[in-house]
Amino acid sequence: MGDIARVNALLELARISEFLGQPRRAAARLDEALVLGERLGSPTVRLNALVNLANTHAFVLHDPAGAEPYFQQAIAIVQSVARPPLPQDAGLHLGYAASLLERRKLDEARVQVERAERILRSLPNADGLRSRAIGTRGLLELENGRYDQARLRLGEALTLQRRLGDRMGETASMLYLAKVDLKSGQPRQALADTAKVLEIAERGGGGPLLLVEALTQMAEVHEALGDSARAAEYSARLQALAGEAAAAQMDAPMARMRERAQAPARIADDLAWNRREFVRNSLLAVLALLVLAGGIALARLRRRQRRLIEAGATDPLTGLLNRREAGRRIEALEIGGQRRNAVLLVDVDRFKAINDQQGHVAGDEILVRIAAVLRACCDDDDIVARWGGEEFLVVRANTSQEAAFALAEHLRESIQRADALAGDGIEVTVSLGVASSPFFPGAQDGGWQEAVGLADRALYVAKHAGRNAWAGLWGLAEGRGVDLYSVRQNPEAALAQGWIAIGGNRPMSWSPVREGEPDASYRHAPLREGEERTPRRGGETG
Repeated sequence: MGDIARVNALLELARISEFLGQPRRAAARLDEALVLGERLGSPTVRLNALVNLANTHAFVLHDPAGAEPYFQQAIAIVQSVARPPLPQDAGLHLGYAASLLERRKLDEARVQVERAERILRSLPNADGLRSRAIGTRGLLELENGRYDQARLRLGEALTLQRRLGDRMGETASMLYLAKVDLKSGQPRQALADTAKVLEIAERGGGGPLLLVEALTQMAEVHEALGDSARAAEYSARLQALAGEAAAAQMDAPMARMRERAQAPARIADDLAWNRREFVRNSLLAVLALLVLAGGIALARLRRRQRRLIEAGATDPLTGLLNRREAGRRIEALEIGGQRRNAVLLVDVDRFKAINDQQGHVAGDEILVRIAAVLRACCDDDDIVARWGGEEFLVVRANTSQEAAFALAEHLRESIQRADALAGDGIEVTVSLGVASSPFFPGAQDGGWQEAVGLADRALYVAKHAGRNAWAGLWGLAEGRGVDLYSVRQNPEAALAQGWIAIGGNRPMSWSPVREGEPDASYRHAPLREGEERTPRRGGETG
């Protein structure tokens, strides 16, 4: 095996090890890849290995000191390359800032945030990273005791995250705003806001680390209120959570938390230890989002996936719901009054060419990677499925046009960022189509099949706009009773009549479908028992 092939194999083994909850084995593979990259004299290979090593040490092994040299070497390589700044460069500085914050190296963290901000000023479409930079500024102000400035920055980040549909970042900002109230002597206000975040975390929103943060902060708040008994209750819940984590093989940091939680008289020490030990960077890096989806929940996820596979409910490659199970769950969604669901079709751009040029193993790895990003970026109660071939489906219940369109951009941008971080030389982007279900408000029938067909019509527009794009159709009350076939055939006419709203991440043509073009309503009709869908032909847009 040649050196290049060996490097690619090591990087792939590292990704698999991390997914399986074996971070130390992943780090060992990345170290081997780094040595090979140095021998080859390849900055790209070295940078890829260094970034992955830095994130693994900082955010998975909870070893920010061990991550520091990797961050520094990666930044040095980026600064030595003559090219325009990229979004992942800003993400690298923000990841390093998060690691420095964990060690309370505040001045150094501020330098990294400033560098990220300079990069982001030159990037027009990086609001996701921009919100993380603003949030990190808020955390710096909080750690420095400048509470008014912390409240201002975190509030700004929260507003931007809500506009983007970044639920995980939004919830983290809410928690840190409550922390500002606590630190500034307003524990009762902090109690109310932290309780809201805990409720979200207990419903599964935000991942296991958010639950740890919320429980820790609830104990801190009750200590500040003088209610040691309630503080001890939350400390006991942390102890139970630590036991679950140890069972899920979360390694030494979680085991140490369990040992410390066994001493009720040392609640204050436990809380301080928890603050140092758990990563508070859900605002900051794409890899952190993936970590939030794993960790403590990994063992439960594996058991759940095995049960679902046995029941024929999941796709065996990606672990997402399969088409049939997704359809069953969509049918079960509650529809009534003005409640609307968002239906998003996500299609990998030029996937056939990737398979032809790189092979089916590379194609499968890309599908697994995209599935992981979708799972991490979506809420726990979203329906996320592999819809067929290179196509995925996301359904978010009870949402608005603005939130649905923001989610589409969030998913598109996140997959593009994850591809840049992967550094495997294969350009991977997606196009998305969005539609409302029921399409018009107040409809008695959910009409999700029609909504999927309209989402596919929007996807067609995004593909013909150059790919790496999203397009959306959203029915308005004025269109109630209109034949959906006419909307699908000529959205521009429906828009002119005031029946629908349309959206996209750039200007697009919504001209009528020409004769002979594929009809979305066939491709997305529900499957009958035993029926299989004919895959797209090579001539169709991919």
